[in-house]
Amino acid sequence: MVNLGIIGVANPEFREIHAPALEQLKSKTRIVGVYDNVRKRAELAASRWDASVSLSFEKLVRRNDVDAVLLLSPGWQGVLPLLSCMELRKPAMCMRGVWQEAAHTAADLHQLAEQTDSLLVIESQYRYWPSSLRARELQATELGKPLRLTCRNAPCGPAMLPAQQRWLAELLDWSRFLLQRSTLGDRPAVNESGFTVDFIRERKGKRLDAIPLEVRFARSLREPPILTIECESGSMEIVGPNRLLWRHAETPEPHEELLQEQSGILRQFDHFCRRVAGGLIPVHDLADVLWADRAAALCQTQ
Repeated sequence: MVNLGIIGVANPEFREIHAPALEQLKSKTRIVGVYDNVRKRAELAASRWDASVSLSFEKLVRRNDVDAVLLLSPGWQGVLPLLSCMELRKPAMCMRGVWQEAAHTAADLHQLAEQTDSLLVIESQYRYWPSSLRARELQATELGKPLRLTCRNAPCGPAMLPAQQRWLAELLDWSRFLLQRSTLGDRPAVNESGFTVDFIRERKGKRLDAIPLEVRFARSLREPPILTIECESGSMEIVGPNRLLWRHAETPEPHEELLQEQSGILRQFDHFCRRVAGGLIPVHDLADVLWADRAAALCQTQ
């Protein structure tokens, strides 16, 4: 049983997404403390689990019965709760909204996390989608190795705003997860309509092969981005968290899968808690975030 403390319950996602996911983990976790900048909100949230309300985030982090901390919504305190967690070597998990306010300190936080041997997990929007996990399964079974990725309607362009830069970093991290490759080619090919970057495989400094990711900028933001993966024996399209279309080369009829599995956030909470409990299960941590930021910067500077 992992005892969790929660910091920040202000956003709608807490009521609609986070709290229901935590309810499904009640056999593995226990919410023992809640802090929010508005005490009444903290009291309402704490009543769901018969937890106590902390007067400050510092007091919550320093409680002996709190094994790990979830930072679910941003507040005036910024990165201070993260620093407190690292000081005490207490594992922490940040939602994307919280991390956006701390992202400019990512390199410093990563260095501090390594110095203190701290675990800091960052929510990943795409890696834990049921459709993403199913795509990995199809590569290992029916469709074979991936040969090419294409992202259509990418909500970014040649001159990117900060929100678009963050999306590009998430796309590259998503592609890295799907391909299980972490090395990019040196020179992405960039033009006004998009760019292409290679995920390469090397051995002893020698390039063995490459899988290209082609990103096509959206002409209209009304259309959602769609990721197509061409494989040795067919292809598939990821069109949402729970929807995947795939076709085998020998059977022209496409297969549509509407996946009713664990939600992405439930799976991430579960993996985080299993890691806190001593498991070796992979999590999306600061090293992954820094890799994606560097990769996005590479694609924008060419």
